[in-house]
Amino acid sequence: MLRIVLCWISVGVLLISCQAIAFADESGSVFMVKIIAGGGRIVMTQGPFQTYTEAVNWAGRRVDRSNDNYLFRVDEIKRGPALGSPIDKAIAQDWKVGNQVVVPADANLMSVSTIVARVPGGTVLEIRELKGDWIRVEYKKLGWIKRNSVISIKTHIESECRKAEKYLEQEDFERARDICAALLAINSDDASVLVIRARINFATNKYQEAIDDFTRAIKTSPRDARLFSSRGLSNLLMRNYDNAILDLTIALHMLGGDKSLNEREVLMKARIADLRGDAWLAKGDRAAAISDYTLSATLHPQEAPWLKAARVALDTKDAAIATPRLAVECAWNACKSANKPSADAWATLATAFSENGSLDLGIQAQKKAVMASNADSGYLAKLAEYQKRAEQEKSK
Repeated sequence: MLRIVLCWISVGVLLISCQAIAFADESGSVFMVKIIAGGGRIVMTQGPFQTYTEAVNWAGRRVDRSNDNYLFRVDEIKRGPALGSPIDKAIAQDWKVGNQVVVPADANLMSVSTIVARVPGGTVLEIRELKGDWIRVEYKKLGWIKRNSVISIKTHIESECRKAEKYLEQEDFERARDICAALLAINSDDASVLVIRARINFATNKYQEAIDDFTRAIKTSPRDARLFSSRGLSNLLMRNYDNAILDLTIALHMLGGDKSLNEREVLMKARIADLRGDAWLAKGDRAAAISDYTLSATLHPQEAPWLKAARVALDTKDAAIATPRLAVECAWNACKSANKPSADAWATLATAFSENGSLDLGIQAQKKAVMASNADSGYLAKLAEYQKRAEQEKSK
């Protein structure tokens, strides 16, 4: 259902005010907000938000990071005829007696005008009563706390998750793990927190712990292909190849047909196919490995998966699985897919040409490998070997 939020853009430098519209589209149980400037130009987009209040608050306070002159202020929110105040609607949805809220920073618990307690930041409280801007809660004793002093559980978890992800990026795993522990004490089944902790475990080589966390997250979000692919990678590193193949196959199935995928999903599918190829190869199924490497390279043309397919084809002696001609095709595609092919790609192509009976083409490819490697001794030695073989064949 389409919600329209009327906003104003204040452009300080030009001293001009122009109207903007923020559309909050509800998709399932989440909200996506798009702020549109003059001429239908999308200035910002953000989401998903779990509650209508979060969507409205974002539209009201958001500053466009790419242009500090744009400042959006919510003036009015229309949700359709006779729907009443949107803020009241939001409050009715997000703030109900019995719901839990979090105090993000130290706050005063009041009784009339007297402070009866100091509530430390991070405390979870249960709403006992709502009255205007005040919420009645219990912390050691009953009292009132300002509504703007607390936030929803969901908002708190999202905010803390962003902090944990920042620490994770900085490789401060201890702080990131502490945040996850505190959040899981509030909601032990929150998938977003479990995923972050799984990533921490993965980064610290605790692959079994990562698998356990991804498994718990999957129970909460069973249709998320990313969770299955991440657990598949963890299983691969744990050498649980059958489980890895199962997880990666489920992830590929969830992503569906290529025509319905966006660019990010295509890249994800290519990556998953490449990982499944590694799992098949580890199990000794070369035909399945070549098939998955080819799928990966077809979805997202690049050197690495084509090169893997070429190497497997070269190492395969069973003509029913692969031939030197297939190795040539894969190695040639590896070179074509890169702006600057690696020395390894040219050398693999040279080997494929040589085994396919095209030694002259192999010499040409090996010369390119020598050039790409800045005349590495190993590539030079292989070139000399090919040239010697060519001379011997001519002398016969």
